[in-house]
Amino acid sequence: MLSQIMQNQLLLTKPWEQFRAELHQYVNKGNALKNQPVNSDEEFTEIESKRLSWDRDGFEWLKNSFNNEINPLVIELNNIAANNFTVHFSSPSLKDQLFQFAGRIQTKVNFLLLKERLFSISDAIISPGLLQLNERAGMTLKQKQRFILEKLFDLYDDNFYPIEDILVGNGIKLNRNSEADELATTLKKSGHLEIRQFLGQKVTAQLTAKGAMLIEESRQPVLENYDDIRFSAAELSKKIDDLKAGLDKLGLATKYYITKCRNLKTYIIN
Repeated sequence: MLSQIMQNQLLLTKPWEQFRAELHQYVNKGNALKNQPVNSDEEFTEIESKRLSWDRDGFEWLKNSFNNEINPLVIELNNIAANNFTVHFSSPSLKDQLFQFAGRIQTKVNFLLLKERLFSISDAIISPGLLQLNERAGMTLKQKQRFILEKLFDLYDDNFYPIEDILVGNGIKLNRNSEADELATTLKKSGHLEIRQFLGQKVTAQLTAKGAMLIEESRQPVLENYDDIRFSAAELSKKIDDLKAGLDKLGLATKYYITKCRNLKTYIIN
């Protein structure tokens, strides 16, 4: 099962930081084209040729950046380009052409920057060697819901992110085609997510303030305070030793509890 997950997993063929740097270089080239002044039809023809070259370079770059050349990112980008056109019944003015020109570039730039954010929390894509696939492949539905909230907290902004991509991009196995959508819908009902879904597209979501507070509180460090303890140091030390001995006998002396006991004894002695 794990080998099948990795076989179907989208993976970078280069270090994450290199991919990010290349992405921003590509975005900067697009923005430079968009901001270049154009004052005539001849100048527009020349800069439109440069935009088409920028497009082709982007597709080749994305194909070579992942283990699968015909990957979802390339397909999505191609669909964006195909849908970005306007039918004119007369020759468009230079102003109209420039408006469409800038819009085509901006659409791709926005798409790539959003994907960069999504990839930044997709462990299976950018750092598969550090991934605990055994643990994630066996996640319960509750654990998957919690994982969604954790990752959306790391992405906390005004954007909506595809829930299925978050799960799959982190090596989490989905047992049904509709599982990601159902998990998101349940979290919406509990007030932790806002979701969006357009016809034929995946459910996207963002964390609500309630969801963000849940994760924020769980990540706050616990400050231990022993000032209200009313036993003598000797009595407390004995009670701690008795507690540890009892846990040892029951086989429950985990590293966590042993550390707690040591911290408390250190406080008492000092």
